[in-house]
Amino acid sequence: MASPRSRSVRADPPLTTASGPLFELEHGGPETRPVPEVHVDVRLRIVHIGNLASRGSHTFAALKNYARFYNELASDGLEVHVLAPVIGASDVGFEFVDEVPIDARIRLTTIKGSTPDTSLAHFVLNNARVALHAIRFCLQRGDYFLFLPSFPGSIALLALLATRRYSSLGLYIGGDFAVEQRHERRRSAAKRLFKAIGARLITWSIDQGIRRSDYVLTSSHAYYHEHSRHSDIMVAPALINVDEDDLVAGDIARPDGEVPIAFCGELRHAKGVMVLLEAFDLLACRHPEVPFTLRVIGSGQAEPEMRAYLRRRRLESRVRFCGQIRDRRELLRLMRE
Repeated sequence: MASPRSRSVRADPPLTTASGPLFELEHGGPETRPVPEVHVDVRLRIVHIGNLASRGSHTFAALKNYARFYNELASDGLEVHVLAPVIGASDVGFEFVDEVPIDARIRLTTIKGSTPDTSLAHFVLNNARVALHAIRFCLQRGDYFLFLPSFPGSIALLALLATRRYSSLGLYIGGDFAVEQRHERRRSAAKRLFKAIGARLITWSIDQGIRRSDYVLTSSHAYYHEHSRHSDIMVAPALINVDEDDLVAGDIARPDGEVPIAFCGELRHAKGVMVLLEAFDLLACRHPEVPFTLRVIGSGQAEPEMRAYLRRRRLESRVRFCGQIRDRRELLRLMRE
């Protein structure tokens, strides 16, 4: 992917055929699958954030917007190589990320991913593997695009800044990892320490990367205001599987006087979901005359604790858990009604 300051991306000939090891699965060595011929002008190397879902038979899936991004790149004729952690059907969180299949033309290097249930020993081992794969992945010259904040993305960023193996470097920064980790809850003290150290590393690497990258996309207005003087940084809408134009508010005047509030995202402590409930509780207490309601769209390991909080505060009747919505029209209806 070219820098906006240097050159434009074209999907013209020459015609080439991608080849070589396409997968490094979590259990075993490299495996390959045939890849159709593609028209390429750019070799785009991407470090994914979060986990992909392994469906077996060399097929993988991702959340809608990530899969859509990768698949559109493949349709445009770009030669795309993605590095990503992966989880299987028996792992926690699989159903959440198993949304849309990734185009077979996308070359993938995968490493065993971690989940909230991963033991400390496997958590450390998985992250060591991720670091080694990320460094090796960044030894090839090409156009790089990194999703941040994440551990593999930060290791890849530091490796690229050290080796300068990038023709162009683009970053997508989804939020402030250090702030997220202050809301995270982990039973293991060692994991908490590991995450605290990781948060400092990730924050520092992002600060360095913003100053030396060719362009930056972020959904964080705080990042934009902090770094707009030092980089070509642009604010992009958060990736919630709908387009920006779809988020025009509907007519919220309802016959019953209800004032609905909607949340859409993964139900993890790091996303501030408990803070969301505390804020809703405070709003309901301060304005008892207004029938506020909350729609929670998504799934995740924090849901049982969220339901328990609502029972204690006697707010169950005013909060609706909608689960993960895969149908786009239904998602829009819930967010706009």
